[in-house]
Amino acid sequence: MAWGCAMESSFRVVNLLNFRREIGSVFLKGYLDKLLVKEIDFISNNIETHSFNNHYLFNVVALFLGAAALDRKLEFDNWLQELVSTLGRQFNSDGSNFEGSTAYHYLTLDLLAQLISLEPSCKDVVESAFDYEEAIDFAQWCRYGDCEIWNVGDNDSSYCFRQPASKKHNRAVQLNVIRKSFAVAEEEDDRRCEMKLFSDFGVIFYRDASVDFALWNTKIGQLGKGGHNHNDCLSITLAVNGLPFIVDPGTYKYSKFRDLYRSSVSHSLVCMANYEHELFLNNFKLSNDSAREISSEGGQGCALFSNAGTDVSRKVSVKNGEFSFIDRVPDGEQLTMAFMLHPDISYDFIGGNGLVMSSKYAAENVVHIEFELPYERNDVSEYSYSPRYGVRKSSQAIRLCFNASVVSWRLKII
Repeated sequence: MAWGCAMESSFRVVNLLNFRREIGSVFLKGYLDKLLVKEIDFISNNIETHSFNNHYLFNVVALFLGAAALDRKLEFDNWLQELVSTLGRQFNSDGSNFEGSTAYHYLTLDLLAQLISLEPSCKDVVESAFDYEEAIDFAQWCRYGDCEIWNVGDNDSSYCFRQPASKKHNRAVQLNVIRKSFAVAEEEDDRRCEMKLFSDFGVIFYRDASVDFALWNTKIGQLGKGGHNHNDCLSITLAVNGLPFIVDPGTYKYSKFRDLYRSSVSHSLVCMANYEHELFLNNFKLSNDSAREISSEGGQGCALFSNAGTDVSRKVSVKNGEFSFIDRVPDGEQLTMAFMLHPDISYDFIGGNGLVMSSKYAAENVVHIEFELPYERNDVSEYSYSPRYGVRKSSQAIRLCFNASVVSWRLKII
């Protein structure tokens, strides 16, 4: 029985091959080979070339592995060549994934770890197809704590397989499996003060001994189609000692409510009220009318979003553990700022220009925010945070409206 699409059959091929190499029964292997032929035929007749995204990569990997297992020499060579070509398109020059989703970046690397494990002879060829070291580095920067990554873009899939003997996914374990597959050394336990730019993806990361921070200005992914993109430009995420404070909402399900998860109102960003960066043309396509720039140097970063004459920017600098921001919208517009809080975070407003956040799991971790101008209005509303696809937790969104087009503010971890 074939599954709903070729990608699902591709998952099945990898599962069958993992099972096949663990058994000694010649009879059972023969039976598995018949199943492989059925799945490979289904993929071949339904290959997903509609956008040459991760679905297509899964198809190519499955067809290559199937040809290797069934000793189909001509198909093996053809699909190996196509694999190299596809990997060159799947990854940007800075190592990030071209779909604009951190979860799909992990999914793709996880698939390649499976590929190398099942067919070690292709390792050198795969490594020559893209900058795998930078790809692994990008994955490392997306992670905070042991178990989580920043869910920028859709997060409906980021694991090929559930980890054995574990009911809870662990990103550190997953990433170490990927590192071993590519023979890349494990990350050193050395969290120096460092800022890292991935300009092709559109993000500036900062980390030190206790803080994980990112400023996102995500480029339109999937060759301009925006398949898994959200309207998250100029948003920030923040974790302290592995505990998330300011988060990206993720995606609960591909339902009629999905546009709310993709919307600018669900991200910790700066813009004008009721503003959307791009239009949602369908479930997996955005308009592509904007220009996005991001840069960093010497502990400072700058992100600029432009669309139809509207320029919005956010600058950040870090010094002695304190973050300084300058947010800007067009002259004459009222600047609106939002913070999407993790469900474990509580908050208090201080006067008319301050905000304090604390974690219920570590009361000593306090984030203090101070604005140079008083906000004209503060609104608190409920929103749904989805750390994993299909999981939804209620949390708080804070929105501040300023009677100004430029606002400077500071964020300090106490």
